[in-house]
Amino acid sequence: MTLTPIACSFEIGKLDVNGRIQLTPYGRFFASDGRDDKGGWYVDDSNGYLLADELNTRQVEPMVDYEHKTLRAKEFGEENPASGWIKKVEYISGQGLFADVKWTDKAREQIKSGEYKYLSPLFLADSEGKVVKIVNAALTNTPACHEIAEVYALSADFHSQTGNNNQMLAILQQLFGTPNATEAEMKEKLTALSASKGDSKVALSAVYDELKSKDTQMVALSAKVDNPDPAKYVALSELQTVQSELNQVKAQMNADKAAALIETALSEGKLLPAQKAWAEELAKTNLTALSDYLKTVTPNPALGGMQSQDKPTEQTVALSEAERAAVKMLGMSEEEFIKVHKETK
Repeated sequence: MTLTPIACSFEIGKLDVNGRIQLTPYGRFFASDGRDDKGGWYVDDSNGYLLADELNTRQVEPMVDYEHKTLRAKEFGEENPASGWIKKVEYISGQGLFADVKWTDKAREQIKSGEYKYLSPLFLADSEGKVVKIVNAALTNTPACHEIAEVYALSADFHSQTGNNNQMLAILQQLFGTPNATEAEMKEKLTALSASKGDSKVALSAVYDELKSKDTQMVALSAKVDNPDPAKYVALSELQTVQSELNQVKAQMNADKAAALIETALSEGKLLPAQKAWAEELAKTNLTALSDYLKTVTPNPALGGMQSQDKPTEQTVALSEAERAAVKMLGMSEEEFIKVHKETK
């Protein structure tokens, strides 16, 4: 931040010998000599209270000197007598910045006699004219002290403050990656950043720590991807080969199971020879459906005995209870009944 040292003078009223002086007016004010002040400077509610607090909390009481000799004494070794000491500063909204001063006896008489007529506060202002610090004040008879501002601009005190602000600007430029950004541009960026933060309680430092942690995790994950553990991971090509072989084994097992199921059904009389081709096709697509169907079919051992072979044989076929009852009623033997049954078929 670039700070400009400004020394302006205000006329001292007769009552000010009692100790109350006005350091700055309220709002925007300008130099009385018509200098090019680029819009003047201002003290309002946005900075007035802070200015008063800063003056009231200084370890050493701010001094009111003569003609800003405090600055000249540093540079040229001049004497620097005090005209008064600022005891308390108060900002009054709508009126300005006021100070209670304990004048020296000499200064009080000089003010009463009119030997000194003006009070000149020396302050720092930013590029927009906002007063950011009251340095001190002085009794003067120079309405606007150009040379005082120039002396202060060359002083060590001023350089220490502007130097610190320039360092801060450089840090912010580096942080935002904008090495050529102006103070106004950096202010806009900071304002936008503050707005985007919203009500979040996460500090910027914590955000960068989290990003650093994420980067570390990504590097570790990348290493795992590039060098997988062979005990936990296999190549996709190897997995596809194993899957293909497994599918072939499963298909062969289903085919064997279907063939055995159909053969059993034919031998038990649950399927007719004409149904064999149909059963084989169904088994290829839905073996479970075929199995469920065959569970609902009543077996016929006699019929199955004849269907299970391509050529009939003379082997004995067991009769059912109903057939045995029929044999008794007809007075036939089981062999005769079977023979007659074959002929009728």
